[in-house]
Amino acid sequence: MAVSSLGRVFETGRPPKYKTPEELRKKVVDYFENCPRKKYITIYKYSEEDDKMMPEVVEKPHYTKSGLCSYLGFGDFTSLYDYEKKEERAGDKATEEDKQFSHILKMATMIITDEYESMLINKSTATGAMFALKNMKSSSFNDRTDVTSGDEPLKQSVAIVPDRKSADDWGKE
Repeated sequence: MAVSSLGRVFETGRPPKYKTPEELRKKVVDYFENCPRKKYITIYKYSEEDDKMMPEVVEKPHYTKSGLCSYLGFGDFTSLYDYEKKEERAGDKATEEDKQFSHILKMATMIITDEYESMLINKSTATGAMFALKNMKSSSFNDRTDVTSGDEPLKQSVAIVPDRKSADDWGKE
């Protein structure tokens, strides 16, 4: 509830979907452990029998921000951003709970960003991954312009990958 400048009390939207950080953390961890979206990649393993590298197609989870939003039951990205920015919006009045909500979703977003950054290695998926990273406005994916001897500047993309934490440590900082 909120109070207007005229002293009227009014509702400020739906109640939060997740009341505690622990409830949100469990659902996020469940998404990463049971991701419904899959991708198929070819890996090469050495075969002693054939004495050469043999291709093998394996199924891997494919994490996306929209997949996480859907799994959490959010209708759009705004709900995800609202939880992610809880600490920032509260400012000095941020509670420990606000900080935990923010931290959990920042860690989840970082894992998804890492997924796209790993796709930059493969030529066939690099363009799509760059597009996704730029649209996610990832702070770890920045464009840097270097001046070359020619008329056109050389654009380089720099990706910084943080250390990964165990899912059990999320929200416990």
